[in-house]
Amino acid sequence: MNRSKLASGTAILIALSLAGPATGAAWASSTDTDQDPTKLVKVVKSEASAAERSDALTKLEQLATTDPDAKRRLAELYLAGEGVDGDAAKAVMLLEEAGADGSTAALRKLASLYRSGEVVEQDRNKALALTRQAAELNDPWAQLSLSDTLRKGDGIEQDVEAAISWLEKSAAAGNATAQLRLGSFLADGKLVPQDEGRAIELLEKSAAKGNVGAKIQLAGLLMRGDAERSDPKRGVQLLREAAEGGNDKAKLQLAEILVSGELIEPDVDQGTALLEELSAGGDTAATKALLALHSGGEVPEDGGRIVELQTRLADAGDADAMVRLGEIYRDGIIVPADLPRSLEYFRAAEESGSSRAWRRVAEAAFRGFGEDADADKAVAILRAEIDKGNLDASIYLADILAAGDYIDADLEAARELYESAAEGGKVNAHKQLARLYLAGAFGAAQKINARDHLTAAIDKGDEASVVTLANAHLSGSFGRQSDARLGLNLLQDGRQKGISSATTTLAEVYFRGRGVGRDAAQAVRILTEEADKGNAAAARALIEAYRSGKGKSFPPSAPRARAALEKYAGLLNEAQKTRETFLLDARLAASLDQYELLDEKIASLPVSQRRGYIEALRSSNQNAYVYVVQKGLKKAGLYDGPINGLLTSSTIRAIREICDSGPSGERCRMGPLHSAAAKVVSARLEAIY
Repeated sequence: MNRSKLASGTAILIALSLAGPATGAAWASSTDTDQDPTKLVKVVKSEASAAERSDALTKLEQLATTDPDAKRRLAELYLAGEGVDGDAAKAVMLLEEAGADGSTAALRKLASLYRSGEVVEQDRNKALALTRQAAELNDPWAQLSLSDTLRKGDGIEQDVEAAISWLEKSAAAGNATAQLRLGSFLADGKLVPQDEGRAIELLEKSAAKGNVGAKIQLAGLLMRGDAERSDPKRGVQLLREAAEGGNDKAKLQLAEILVSGELIEPDVDQGTALLEELSAGGDTAATKALLALHSGGEVPEDGGRIVELQTRLADAGDADAMVRLGEIYRDGIIVPADLPRSLEYFRAAEESGSSRAWRRVAEAAFRGFGEDADADKAVAILRAEIDKGNLDASIYLADILAAGDYIDADLEAARELYESAAEGGKVNAHKQLARLYLAGAFGAAQKINARDHLTAAIDKGDEASVVTLANAHLSGSFGRQSDARLGLNLLQDGRQKGISSATTTLAEVYFRGRGVGRDAAQAVRILTEEADKGNAAAARALIEAYRSGKGKSFPPSAPRARAALEKYAGLLNEAQKTRETFLLDARLAASLDQYELLDEKIASLPVSQRRGYIEALRSSNQNAYVYVVQKGLKKAGLYDGPINGLLTSSTIRAIREICDSGPSGERCRMGPLHSAAAKVVSARLEAIY
C-alpha cells in the first residue's frame, strides 16, 4: 500500500477521533433535519435560539418548494401561528398547492377548514369535494371521513350505501378506526346485514393495532353467551387490557363484571375499588353503580355513604340526585331529618330543570315542610308548570282543589283541570274525574258521566278502571243503567287475568253482599287462595279483614291478623310491614303507655308519611287517635288539658280551633271523629311533630 495514502487516511481518522463523537452526531443530525419536515417544524416551534429557529424555517420553506408534505406542514405553522406570525391566507394557499401536488393530508386539512368555516367561509360542498378527492387518492382517513359525512348527511344528501362502500375501502386499507366502525355496524345489523363472524374479524384486526374502542366492542361480543364465537374469558381479558390502559369505559364494565360475578369469579373489593376510582374522578355512572351497591347490593348498606354519593352526584349537577337528597333529608330515614335543607335541595333541583322537583317544592309550600305553609305560593308554582304544558301539574293541582285539605275546595276548577289533562291523554285524569262523579260531587244525576271516563281509561289499558267500573255497577251508581251481573263478571274476569284489585274488590263484594249473597267464608277463600299464589294485595286485604272485621258476620280477630301477617310477611315490602304492624298494635292498644308508643312511632316516621298513619289510627283505635291528636294539639299550643285519649269538651274545642285555622274547617262540624274531620286534623298536624 502507498505509505503516503495510508498516512493521510490515518491522519483523517485521528482528526475525527480527536473531534469526538458529538461532532459527528451533530453533523448527521443536521443533515437529517434539513430533509425532514417534521424535525424542522419541531425546531421552529421549540425554544431554540432565534437564529436556529429562523434557519429551520428557511430550510422548511426551501423544502416546501418541492415537497408537498413540507408545504402542508408549513401551512399548519401559519395556521397555528406557532414559531411564525399567523397568516391564514398564506396557509390556505399553501394547502391548496400541496393538495394540487397530491398531498392527501393537505386536502383533508383544507376540507376540515371549509367544513368548520373558522378560517375560510364555510362551504360544506367544497369540503366534501376535497375529502372525496383525497379518498379517491386512496387516503384511508379521507375515505373514513367521507364515509362519516355521507352516512350522517351532515349538510349534504345522505347516502348510506356509498358511505358503507368508502368505509369498506378504508377498513381494507388497514385503518383501525374504520375497522372498528365497520365491525360495529356488522355486529348490530342496523345499517348493513348483520354478520357477527366478519364483525369479530374486523374488530380483532383493529384491536391488534391497539384500538381500545375495538377491544371494548370485541369484548362485548365475546362475552355474549349467544354470540357466534362466544369466549367470555378472552372478552374479560380484553376489557382488562383496555382498563389497564386507562380507559374509563372499560374500567366501568370490568367493575360491574367483577361485582356481579356473572362471567368470572366475583371480586367485589376490586370491582368496588375501580368504581371508587372512577367516581372520585367525576364519573357519574360509576357513582350511580356505587349507590346501587350500597343500597342493597353486594356491599352492606351504609346510610352515610349513600348520602355522600348522592351529594357527589348533586354537586356534579345531577337534578335527580338533588331530588333524592331532598327526600332523604325530608324523611330522615338514613340521616336526621332536616326540612330546611331538604327544601334547599328541592329548589336546586327545580333550578336545574328536574322534571320532578316542582312537585316537591309545591308540596313543601302546601304542607309547611321546611318553610311556613303558603298555599298561594304553592298554587303559583303549579300554575307556572301548567303554563308550560305540564299535565301532571294540572292533575296535582286538581287533586288539591278537589280534596280541599290545604286550600279551599273548588270542584269546578278541579274538573276543568282534569278535563284538560284528559284531553292531553292522561289516563289518571280520566280516573280522577270518574272518582269525582261517582262521589256525587256534581250531583247524583251526573254519576253516569263516570262511565265514559272509566271506559276511556280502560281503552288506554288501565286495569284498575275495570275494577272501578265493576264496583260502580254493583253499587248502583249508574241508577237504572247499573248492571250488577256485569259488575260481578268484570271482577271475576279481572281476577282470572291477575288484576290484584279485582281480587280484593271481589272479596269485598262477598263480605258486604253487594250483588251476591253475603258470604264471608267465600271472601276469605278468595283472598287466601290469591295470597298463597303470591298476591301481595290479597295478603294485605286478608290481614286488614282479620284486624278490623267486616261487620257483625265477620268480627275482628287479632290473633288471626297476626298469624296472617307472619305468614305473608315475605310478600310485603318494609313500608307495608311497618304499617300493618302499627295498625295491628293500634287495634290492640288499651293503655296510655301503649298509646304513647303509637305516638312515638308516628313521630319517628318520615314527615310525608305521618298524615296517613294518623288518619288510619282513627279507624283502628279511636282512643289512641284522640291521644295522638291531643299531643299534637298541645305541641301546636292549642290544648293544655290532660293527654288521656278521651274526647273531652276541651279536646273538641281544640280540634275545632285547629280545623278553623285553615281551609275546610267546616268538615269538623260533622263530628270530631268523623273521617272527614280526621283528614283535616291530620293535615294540620303532620308537620308539627
